[in-house]
Amino acid sequence: MKFYEKEDLPRIEVVPIVDVLLAVFLFLAVLAFSGKQLISIMVSLPQVQEKGKANLNFLNIEITKNGTIIVDRKAVSLEDLQEYLNSNKTLVNILADKETPYKFIAQVLALLQKKKISAVNLILQSTP
Repeated sequence: MKFYEKEDLPRIEVVPIVDVLLAVFLFLAVLAFSGKQLISIMVSLPQVQEKGKANLNFLNIEITKNGTIIVDRKAVSLEDLQEYLNSNKTLVNILADKETPYKFIAQVLALLQKKKISAVNLILQSTP
């Protein structure tokens, strides 16, 4: 019968295993956090004067695919639109669908630029 001495017993070396696992963890950490850039956008929200009421003065302009400009549910011309813009509107929403040619939107944007209105939202409406 053979007896094992203390040196002949099987053993597991823990240090190399820890080194390999640490190297794999560092590789995955570098891979996960490299190449991702954080983008932040500063947003200034309107101030509330009274509880529940925001200080928003906006105008909705709808442009149809044939170039008709609709303001307050009425069809208007570009000249009539200038009168609406003289009423101290601070925010303008331009609503159009994907079939509206850009030349009609560009005409309204040029008018807004002429009136020095820079707070403009372009809203795309989906057609069913």
